[in-house]
Amino acid sequence: MIAGLEHFTLFNQGHHKQIKNFMYGEANGVKAAVFDYVFVTGSGKHRSVHHQSVTYLEPANLRVPYFSLRPEGFFTKIIQAFGYQDIDFGQRPEFSKQYLLRGQDEPAIRQAFNDTLLSFFESYQGTCVDGGGNQLFVFRAGQRFQPQEIQSQLALALNILNLLPRY
Repeated sequence: MIAGLEHFTLFNQGHHKQIKNFMYGEANGVKAAVFDYVFVTGSGKHRSVHHQSVTYLEPANLRVPYFSLRPEGFFTKIIQAFGYQDIDFGQRPEFSKQYLLRGQDEPAIRQAFNDTLLSFFESYQGTCVDGGGNQLFVFRAGQRFQPQEIQSQLALALNILNLLPRY
C-alpha cells in the first residue's frame, strides 16, 4: 500500500522486514497510515529484533528532496570524522549538534529545511524523519507508541508536514 519504500533509509536496514498493525486512512485531507515496522539485524546469538511505530503521510502537494534525519549520537560523531555526510546549519548550531541530516541534493534539502522547521526539531529532540517526493515517515528509533498515542503522533507528523515548503 506504500510504494517506493526502498528509497528510504528506514527500510534499507536489517533483514526479515515486516510491517504490522497497519492502519490507513486520511487526516486533514492527506493520505495517512500508522504502522509498526519490525526488522532484524545480525544473526545467531548476535541477532537483534527492532520494533518501532511509524507515522506515514502522503500529501498530493508535497515535493521534497529525499532526505534522512536522525538524532546524532556518539557513533555518528565518530563516523563524521571520516567524512560521513552531515548537512549542518551555521545559523542553527543547536539543530546541527542534535541531528544528522543526509541526502543527495544538499542545496534542495537546505531550502526545504527552513529556519522554522529547524527550530521545530530543536524542540522535538529524538524525532526521526525520512522524506522524499510526496512521502514522509516520522518515528522515534526503537520506540513503539500505544494506541492512545496515535492521535498525538499523527498530529506531530502533520505539524512537520505543515512546516515543509510546498513545491
